[in-house]
Amino acid sequence: MGDDRIFTCTACEAEISADAESTPKMFKFHVKSEHKGELQQLEGTRDRSYRAFLSDQDMEKIRNDDVPI
Repeated sequence: MGDDRIFTCTACEAEISADAESTPKMFKFHVKSEHKGELQQLEGTRDRSYRAFLSDQDMEKIRNDDVPI
């Protein structure tokens, strides 16, 4: 499919792939289940703490698609 996106977790290099609309939800689920401790440490220090687990390239994809994460 042309609308598929692949995000790579910077903490563990896992690739999360789905359509453009579902990928952010799947990525958040991955981070919450696999990196809960790290996520909890970030939650008090920054907004949208899930973004800390994304590369700059993946962040650019999100900006271009206007898909929130």
